[in-house]
Amino acid sequence: MNNLYILVVSLFICSTVSAQELTYRTIENHPYTSSKEPYAIERCKLDIYYPENATGCPTVVWFHGGGLSGGNKSIPGKLKNSGLVVVAVNYRLLPQATLSDCIDDAADAVAWTFREIEKYGGDKQKIFVSGHSAGGYLTNMIGLDKKWLNKYGIDANSIAGLIPFSGHAISHFAYRESKGMKPTQPSIDEFAPLFYVRPDAPPLVIISGDREMELFGRYEETAYFWRMMKVVGHKETYLYEIDGHDHGAMGEPGFHILKNHIKDILKAREIANDKIKMEVSVPDPDYIFTGTDPLKINVHLQNNNSSNVTGRVIVSLTTDDYRPLKTDSLDMEMGANKSFHQEFIYQHPTPGFYRYTVLFKRNEEVVSEKKFNVGYEPEKINSPIDAKADFKEFWDKSLKELKKVKPNYKLTLVPEASKLDYDMYLVEMRSFGNELIRGYYSKPKKEGKHPVIVEYMGYGSTPYFPNQTWDGFAYFVLSIRGQALNQPTNKYGTWINYGLDNKDNYYYRGAFLDVIRALDFVTSRPEIDPERIAVRGGSQGGALSFVAAALDKRVKVAAPNVPFLSDYPDYFNIAPWPKSDFDTYMKNHPEAKWEDIYGLLTYFDIKNLTQWIECPLIMGIGVQDNVCPPHINFAAYNQVKSKKTWMAFPELGHSVGKEFYDASVRLFRDILFSPQ
Repeated sequence: MNNLYILVVSLFICSTVSAQELTYRTIENHPYTSSKEPYAIERCKLDIYYPENATGCPTVVWFHGGGLSGGNKSIPGKLKNSGLVVVAVNYRLLPQATLSDCIDDAADAVAWTFREIEKYGGDKQKIFVSGHSAGGYLTNMIGLDKKWLNKYGIDANSIAGLIPFSGHAISHFAYRESKGMKPTQPSIDEFAPLFYVRPDAPPLVIISGDREMELFGRYEETAYFWRMMKVVGHKETYLYEIDGHDHGAMGEPGFHILKNHIKDILKAREIANDKIKMEVSVPDPDYIFTGTDPLKINVHLQNNNSSNVTGRVIVSLTTDDYRPLKTDSLDMEMGANKSFHQEFIYQHPTPGFYRYTVLFKRNEEVVSEKKFNVGYEPEKINSPIDAKADFKEFWDKSLKELKKVKPNYKLTLVPEASKLDYDMYLVEMRSFGNELIRGYYSKPKKEGKHPVIVEYMGYGSTPYFPNQTWDGFAYFVLSIRGQALNQPTNKYGTWINYGLDNKDNYYYRGAFLDVIRALDFVTSRPEIDPERIAVRGGSQGGALSFVAAALDKRVKVAAPNVPFLSDYPDYFNIAPWPKSDFDTYMKNHPEAKWEDIYGLLTYFDIKNLTQWIECPLIMGIGVQDNVCPPHINFAAYNQVKSKKTWMAFPELGHSVGKEFYDASVRLFRDILFSPQ
């Protein structure tokens, strides 16, 4: 989804002026190198975007991407007007320069920033280094291998934080290519950030695109990087996977993560300087309580100061739709080098999800803040079916109309993606309303009748190839009408608002039928066993997986995660989007009534469809998800009558962990490979 679980942060307030008074200036093409080499003089320049008449501002040094052989500096739009100083850097490029030159230029630019940034309102104690793709690789190299900055008299540990966007952790592919290696052949040597993992590095925030859409296993590469930093004892390494976004598209939502972490790192530094630590724990492994257990959290404060500390702990609890339930406020005093521990309990919760906010205040100033969600008995959430009397008739009629449309399948080989264990095809076919839709099909090179995994994509996702290394399955990734492969000819606007005046014309009527047309395609293939079909997807793809299993009994097993399009009235009270898109529609259509909108949406609410599912399934949720909140996930799941199970990831937002993907594949194998 384009609208992720990350909340936009407030402005970073500089020392001398309020956020509202900040005006910005850009200086372009400022040289940063002392080199006399002509190509260095040409390329080693930077742009400085800074708030005038301000001091003490955090600074982001930004390195562009382009495979180390292309690209140019620019100030990212998402970093403008944020109270940040931004330094956008050009560096020498391959093949005119060496890889060492590229890394050296990055270090030179960061060293320049340490020397000069206070002239532009920055604070050299608050310098963050970031970049996308090749820029993320450079960020990792100069932040972890200390020799590059040591050359310029800078300790890499002086960097306030490293925030690489989809950057290599192994040796860069361009370097490997120069040594005759394939993109799929990894290498860890002196030009690999992984070679320099260490426990004392600056805070490291690793951001990757969707694991199924990234380049050559980049998510798994960065996940190993994250794990090895943890193994060596680094305490501040974080990993984010941007669901539904590929290598290029992950940048935009990544900036929200960057700004949030800059804010958190600086806040943590303030707290560290105060030598007071607050930890909040939930005594349940997935943050979801069951049975007679009350909601329960533990707050632990440690005073490492040499003097007594007084303050106030405030614990607030609301429902997931922000209705206040309870606030506990406790004044306390901690002696020097003493700790404070308190358990907070909420008795007799009703099934659903809840929001905690925990504050520690000193002198009415917030020293530390923690926000998180927990759940209670989600399988008992009361969200009854609200389908209209003609609901089944509507979908029976729609499926009959789809059958009248000849699909006219057309397959075009994609040679560059057909070098491993599958032949990759671009599939074009006609769907409901004679709409041309597309997808990518991985046809096994092995002979035989194969099971197939049909995958449905997230809202607004960019196209990606399915699996290309043999694992026993064929694969088909569908692009529904107007999205992904079909977006260049999109005629459906923002999709979710298209056709709200009539259920027959609503966007998701055709989109849901595209889901069925994908099943028609795979069952038409002679190499596919039509009795062994699995479906999966996340977000919108999770909803479409439910739809496929509900409307078509050819689906034998399903694995939706963080599903969208469910329980709209409650959904719109819990999360800001997509309600905001509907608010825009209502503003532009004053004749429309919410009663009619909600009535139409009942035909496309997956909780009304899931009652028809007969196959086994597994669902994954992120407990902190505020895009497709857990409440709406379970509103659909709870109507399923077949064998089912779920997995919750307590610290994740709009995504699930690798454990879910592994469990879903195990389920697929159990169902599709068992004796019939």
